[in-house]
Formats: sequence, C-alpha cells, structure tokens
Amino acid sequence: MMLFFFSFVILYLLTAWICSNIATNPKKEFTDKHKPIYVASNGVHTAIIIPVENIDTKLKLNPNTKYVAFGWGDKGFFLNTPTWGDLTFSTAVNAVFLKSPTAMHVTEYKKTASDWKKIMINDYQLISIEKNILDTFQLKEDKGFIKIEGYTYGTNDTFYEANGNYTCLNTCNTWTNDILKKAEIKTAIWTPFDSGILKHL
Repeated sequence: MMLFFFSFVILYLLTAWICSNIATNPKKEFTDKHKPIYVASNGVHTAIIIPVENIDTKLKLNPNTKYVAFGWGDKGFFLNTPTWGDLTFSTAVNAVFLKSPTAMHVTEYKKTASDWKKIMINDYQLISIEKNILDTFQLKEDKGFIKIEGYTYGTNDTFYEANGNYTCLNTCNTWTNDILKKAEIKTAIWTPFDSGILKHL
C-alpha cells in the first residue's frame, strides 16, 4: 500500500512538472488587447482578478471596490483553513484524494497589488472569462448566487456555493488554468500548481 502511494505521488509530481512546462498554443492571435485582468497567487492558490467595470457579477459589492478576485477551490479547505495553521490531516486528505464539494471565494480590492500578474485582453477574451467564471457559481431558482453565510477571512471577502468537484487532478489552479485556456491566453496545457500558470505569464 505504501509503495502504491509513493509511486502515485512520484508519477503525479512528474506529470505535473512536464505538463506545467508545456505551454498551450492559442488558436487565435489578438491585436486589440486593451483591457486588463490579473492573476494572483498566495503561494499555493491562484485567483483571477477583474476590474469591476469590466464584469457584470450581479454581486453586492462595496461601492469603493475597484477589483474583484475569483478563486475556486475545495469547500472544506476554504472554510476550515483560513490560515495554514488551521490545516488538519483530514481536510488535506479530503481535498487531495476525494471528490469534494467546492466553493467560490470572492475578494474585493480597492487597488492593484505589485505581485499581481497583469494580462491584456480584448473583448472576446473578456466575455469568455466572465462567462466561465460566472458559470462556476451555483444558482438559486431566481438565478442568484448562493452565499455561504458565517464564513469569511476578513472584511472584504465572501464565499459562495460552486459547481464541480475538487480532486488532485482538478485543483484551484487547474480551474484558473482552464479559464485562461478557454480565453485563448497562453498558459500550461495542464497544471495543479500555481507555478505552472505564473511561469507562462
């Protein structure tokens, strides 16, 4: 059993490293890139950040919010691990090895940060990114988003129920990577890690 586990880990890391280093080849080349988006990472988890005026979120945002970050991930990990000190073995195992429910983490910002990776895109790409992000939210019968009450990391963020399941093959960074790929933005062919995205930006 231990041999199988270590063999899986080695194969997983090797596959991730290879695929993370192979860049996509977008089918379309755009010249009219006049709108910015950003990709940010906390060292593990990535999020896509969009200026408020460029996305119709239908979210109740603060009036002084200028940028909105969207990060998809394992619901249990998000809600029960506000800091790495809160990480438990069961939470980690569930997130990595089991198909687990997911949540969308929405964070509001008043200004950009120096470590955000800026990407210039056009209207076609923006529409693709907006659609695929908003399609990730679970919807109520009235088409509203389902807010997860009682959970927050601070005063500028909110959690919502999301579609999809989290596994070691479909991580928060895989979600970010897929959003970028669908918008014809150069990124990794597949990556479970943030480095596989950032190195191509």
